[in-house]
Amino acid sequence: MGLEDGDCAAVGALASECRDRGAAVLVLVGSADEEVLEDVTSIPSDGYLLQRELTTADLATAVDCVSRRQVYLPATLAGRLLASAREGQVGRRPAYGQLTPREREVVALLVDGMSNKQIAKALRISQHGVKRLVANVLAKLNCSNRTSAVSVALRENLVEPRPGAEEPAGAPRRAEHVTGAQRRVPATGALALAHR
Repeated sequence: MGLEDGDCAAVGALASECRDRGAAVLVLVGSADEEVLEDVTSIPSDGYLLQRELTTADLATAVDCVSRRQVYLPATLAGRLLASAREGQVGRRPAYGQLTPREREVVALLVDGMSNKQIAKALRISQHGVKRLVANVLAKLNCSNRTSAVSVALRENLVEPRPGAEEPAGAPRRAEHVTGAQRRVPATGALALAHR
């Protein structure tokens, strides 16, 4: 499956499914430019191969590495990834870019505090359709519930304040600008304060 059509989410889903079944995944990268690196680094894989430098020996080495649960990364690609990481380019695109336009609408409505019934009415679809879309959003944002999805959306500035958006009855007004956000550091359980 290729990335030329820009469907990185589909490639990532296929890679995740393969890894869930115990298979190792190698991604063949066509180019080492920043845009391509942003796409391929979002794909769950065990290694990367650079197409223009690929030899049979490299392929054999890569397959051997990933079969032993080691990561394979050619030096050229590793250098580009490290340079991009130092410049803050890799990984900056939020998961929101993987959402469909309809899922983006759902995220905006979740941020507005709407229930499934209200979202169904606003989008003119069934409540079952809304449940499916919300489940997709939760999976793509790696969230276990609606509240954490809203938190991710606000923290990552995934939605713009919409003029005339209805606030649910009794809901507190959202702040226009967030000056800081708390998050729990997974390794230590400590709280970190991120200023924007």
